[in-house]
Amino acid sequence: MSYPYAMKYNIEGYWVIYKNEIGCNPFLYYFNPFSYMDQPTMLTSLLLLFACNEPQSGKDQVIVEQKHAVPKADDHQTKSFFCCADPQVKALVDAHLTFTRLLAADKGTQAIPKAKAFLDLALAHPELKEEAMDLVHLWTDAKGIQANMEKINKNLISIVHKSKADTGEAIIVAYCPMAPGRWLQTESTISNPYYGSQMLTCGVFE
Repeated sequence: MSYPYAMKYNIEGYWVIYKNEIGCNPFLYYFNPFSYMDQPTMLTSLLLLFACNEPQSGKDQVIVEQKHAVPKADDHQTKSFFCCADPQVKALVDAHLTFTRLLAADKGTQAIPKAKAFLDLALAHPELKEEAMDLVHLWTDAKGIQANMEKINKNLISIVHKSKADTGEAIIVAYCPMAPGRWLQTESTISNPYYGSQMLTCGVFE
């Protein structure tokens, strides 16, 4: 299946069964337009059987079923933790939560100065300084922030894990396999800053 053909039938990311006009010869793809890759994978035998039992129309047929990653019901309770014992790390987390919440709410214009405030704090932290310097000229708009925040988010999460506290605000690590990318949040429902309302609840808790 060619890339343009998949693009025609996919907007956010779907499981796709492709059945050619010669006969029942299903091919299964997961198409993610944000990673620009088509990856072969496997559906259940029931879905494949359904595809093969459909009457042949003489034309290519595509069956789509949207599949977004979702967390388990008790993940927030079992995987969240208190932060942070180090005041410097707490300030970084607060700044991170502020701009990522704005991105998730599609408030990109408001997120830009808050993201830059986070970078100012990151520049003062020895474990984040290098990444922050690289991002100063990349975080100029909301799309630039979303496309280039995974590495510093990952390093921030590593720092946060070393600064857990006995009390305080409960936070949790969230992960979107579509981006792919991680972030911190306090909410019990996934609030994805990489895509905002486009795929707001796509993700799992780690």
